[in-house]
Amino acid sequence: MALTTGLALAILVGALLVRLYGLNHYGLNSDEAVYAGQAAGLAGLSKYAHLFGLFRAHPLLVQLLISIVFRIAGVHAILARDVCVLFGVGLVLMIGVVAGVIAGRWVALIAMLFTALSPYPIAISRQVLLDGPEAFFVAVYLVFLCLYVTRSRPIWLWAASLAAGLAFLSKETAILIAPAFLIFLVLSPKVPLRWRELLIAGLIYLAAVVVYPLAELGAGKGGTGSDYIVWQVLRPPNHTLLFYFQIFGSIGWPIIAFALVGLWVSLRRRTPIDMALVTLTALMFLFFEFWPTKGYEYLSPLVPPLMLLATFGVVYCGTVLSRFLARHAARVRMVTAPRAATAISVAVVGLLIATSGPTLAAGSASGSFIIGTDSGQVTPGRVATLAGSGGLLAGRPAGEWVRARTLSDSVFVTIGPTFANILEFYGLRRALALSVSPNPLHRNPAYAPVVNADSLIRSGVVQYLVYDAYSAARSEHFAQRLLELAHKFNGVIVYQYLGHARPGSPRPGLVLIYQVSP
Repeated sequence: MALTTGLALAILVGALLVRLYGLNHYGLNSDEAVYAGQAAGLAGLSKYAHLFGLFRAHPLLVQLLISIVFRIAGVHAILARDVCVLFGVGLVLMIGVVAGVIAGRWVALIAMLFTALSPYPIAISRQVLLDGPEAFFVAVYLVFLCLYVTRSRPIWLWAASLAAGLAFLSKETAILIAPAFLIFLVLSPKVPLRWRELLIAGLIYLAAVVVYPLAELGAGKGGTGSDYIVWQVLRPPNHTLLFYFQIFGSIGWPIIAFALVGLWVSLRRRTPIDMALVTLTALMFLFFEFWPTKGYEYLSPLVPPLMLLATFGVVYCGTVLSRFLARHAARVRMVTAPRAATAISVAVVGLLIATSGPTLAAGSASGSFIIGTDSGQVTPGRVATLAGSGGLLAGRPAGEWVRARTLSDSVFVTIGPTFANILEFYGLRRALALSVSPNPLHRNPAYAPVVNADSLIRSGVVQYLVYDAYSAARSEHFAQRLLELAHKFNGVIVYQYLGHARPGSPRPGLVLIYQVSP
């Protein structure tokens, strides 16, 4: 027991170090800026609340927790990331607890090791995103559900309901836990079903979930949720159906391969715990696969069941390997199933380190750890094409210059809302985006459209135009429109951030800020 406890602590420390390494080397990306800005608003800083708005598309549990840290230590992006890192390490622990409840301490160590070193959960937990905490609470839900299945005490079912509610309050996509749980009950007749206990569990879940809509109503924002639902439904697809298969490489192909083996094993055994993992995995993956809007971080709630299935797969392969060796090689009969599974796990971890370790050590943007770079290096196209996986070029230094060198009531116009969010968080200045559609059905309700940029400049409302290479590459039309406005209104470059697309090849103008006059 002392040995397994020591190994578990070593894995948790390793998970923490990997997630903290170079954490502040990259500036916040657009989503991070929004969530950190909301947290600052919840901490009582009215300037942030005015710029970002407290009620947007998602619940506010994570932002509320970050706001507590901001109240104590001040608004710093690194502190917001530290909170998410703790959720990431907690995810490693919770997956280990689930595996321990199911199959014991030795299996728990394998599950923890996979989660600690898989590039995908590392990348998500290093960012101020809602998906990492959501995955943590999904894992907590699985802990209590497994305890209920194995011990049949209603307290564990009620605790699972509360954890599912907290997952929803982290991000609303966790509502998929509810139908997955109901399907699990149908497929698992051996699970004792007492209607009174189930009713109480449902009430606990509803009591947790209803907190957010009640908060919206109390703040006079009752229509906000429906506005975002309409926008999400009407948004055009941003990727093909093959999008998430690209992300599997970030999770680690060895882990995916063993997860498929574990899925096959679970479908053969069909124990209640197997059915819980299979239903949750299948329902969530199918939803995200066929939902038109896709994002790199969206698969985060799938990490707990995937890691557990991969662990099942490794254990099964270890058993098969040990039997094969015992049958065909008399000298290696001492290779037991646990030892064989451990050897396989070490090989898997070695592959993960070999494929993702150099990226993290170099602090480069060549792999899953990219958040956005202040070094002037261009995000590689392979990562940039995955929505949510990349960051903005030189966003932090540009925002800091804006905050230090411009008047507090200055207004900026950017190409798109992504860079506008960065300027608003770091610069604390109002920023509008040219690419925001004037049609309310085709735009994020949080953003105001620039209906007549010429009029805003002529009237003195807007004083600066911001060109950035990241947004320009995504929207050439609006990038050209912004440059035309800069030329038309005698724009003078007051700030520029130069970078290099590759060593020895200058690429000036990653960020250009023009001051314009009527």
